[in-house]
Amino acid sequence: SGSSSNTSSRSGLKFRAFVSNPLQPVSTGTVPVMNIVDALNDVLSPAIVSVGGSAPEPSFMVLFPNKQFTLVYSGGTASLAVINNLTESVVGGTSNGTNTSITLPAASQSVAVSKDNVTGFAAVPTAPPPDAQANNLPPGLVAMLNLSNNTISAQIPIEGARYLAVTPDGTRLLVFGNHSDTITVITPPAIGTNQSAIVTPIQNSAAFDHPVGAVFSSDGNTAYILNCGPE
Repeated sequence: SGSSSNTSSRSGLKFRAFVSNPLQPVSTGTVPVMNIVDALNDVLSPAIVSVGGSAPEPSFMVLFPNKQFTLVYSGGTASLAVINNLTESVVGGTSNGTNTSITLPAASQSVAVSKDNVTGFAAVPTAPPPDAQANNLPPGLVAMLNLSNNTISAQIPIEGARYLAVTPDGTRLLVFGNHSDTITVITPPAIGTNQSAIVTPIQNSAAFDHPVGAVFSSDGNTAYILNCGPE
């Protein structure tokens, strides 16, 4: 809250929900926005989050652990934009030298944000990993994101990487790909170091049947795996 001069472009709502809308009607056609809903009264607010070129086709969203920001995926451009939940605006711009969006190497269906609220991950199942031809690697990678400056800081080859789940402390990232009985564990703190145990596959045909997701115990030591079974 604050003076009217500071909040005239914001919703001013205490309890809100964002809804991605690539087709907000305007006098000249449509524009991509994040609609803001008064979640106490189920009423659409006249205030909107204008995403413009940062997320021209906004779709799924991921809330940061600190709840101060929201990551918005744009399907048409395979890009990610960060929304400041307080100001209800896109983070970044040429004035501070930060990109307004992160362009992924191909389409994604799953994004996760680590506990530090700076590190993000995007599963990109069809993108060729670095040195794919030289090392005869199949398509699929996990892009490690630096959300403080909207850049990709690393690309980890994982065949058909499609869905992600990160532990509460951010020390482990589970990756679900093309294999029906395998989950890949990435150790983010080891990325960019001399440690070799960055990627560890866990194969178990008895326990895993096309795994697609996980939730964790509060200490992060136990993962409960969701199997979708044969498609």
